Amino acid sequence: MVRSGLITHHDLSSFERLLRDACRPARIGIVAVDLRGVFRMVPDLRLSAEIQEHRCPLCVLAKSTPDGWRRCSRNKLVASTRAVRSDRAVVGMCRLGITEHIERLVVNDVPVGLFYLGQVVRTDLRAESAARLGRGAPPASRAEYESIRSRLPRVSRRAFDQTVQRVRAVLDFAAALIRAEGIPLADLGAEIIGKEWSRIREQPPIVRRALVLVSRSAGQRLSVTDLAARLRCSREYLTRAFGDAMGVSPGRYIELHRLEVARHLLSQTDLTIGEIAFRSGFSDPSHLSARFRARFGSTPTDFRRSASVTRGSTGSRSVVDLNERR
Repeated sequence: MVRSGLITHHDLSSFERLLRDACRPARIGIVAVDLRGVFRMVPDLRLSAEIQEHRCPLCVLAKSTPDGWRRCSRNKLVASTRAVRSDRAVVGMCRLGITEHIERLVVNDVPVGLFYLGQVVRTDLRAESAARLGRGAPPASRAEYESIRSRLPRVSRRAFDQTVQRVRAVLDFAAALIRAEGIPLADLGAEIIGKEWSRIREQPPIVRRALVLVSRSAGQRLSVTDLAARLRCSREYLTRAFGDAMGVSPGRYIELHRLEVARHLLSQTDLTIGEIAFRSGFSDPSHLSARFRARFGSTPTDFRRSASVTRGSTGSRSVVDLNERR
């Protein structure tokens, strides 16, 4: 059994396995961004938190300082915005000289996901890559940056292009599944652009990463212990830092986020209450109903009945509103 981080290859959805298999021959890294929450709605398309987290070692080093984090986050937002608004793939190189190719998954003219291919140095762009790293790396740490870059995989243009073609074939498969599900894509709000991203960006680094991981782990029964393990910190430290920044414990926030996912699915889909309980991370429908009523003051069934009148108004949330009824 092939292990990938904290999960095994067999734990992944068929979609994620195909994506990883498409990139493995050339050792190209892939990061997925769920723009509208669609991948949480279709079990065969569900994405693990791992594939949604950028793990390029150069970027990890760059983000170890507040200034580096801000620059990388700003560049990522600019690239994502450009990809969403473009009508084709976005191809380029990050400020540290690493090849970056963004494939778009568009269904019925609605951008559904972005897929970043990279974490390698293309052999035909080695000189430009070295020059860009020289300009982008802090002078005091340049030797460390160059050492990390030297260990990244080298990939020919042909191998990179072949990987892109394989990934596009997988995305065609995903688009067909989404169309078959009949999800009202136009009613789902994009998550990476707007107020929600701004709210995440304002938090301390450890809390930012926790918020992103929670938002990407709906339906995966994420615990505080799992979250701390992914963040490589102790449960106690995470609980203290998260509570200081957000005013609630990480465990409470995880539950609140699951309830937001359930509320979104209730208003935007025709899934059964049992299926919504499963997809939002609750053990059974009765557990969802009890927690939903305590949070929102109505049962899931009553909420769906009232939401059907104003369908599409709740949007898709990546950060929980902590000011509502608790």
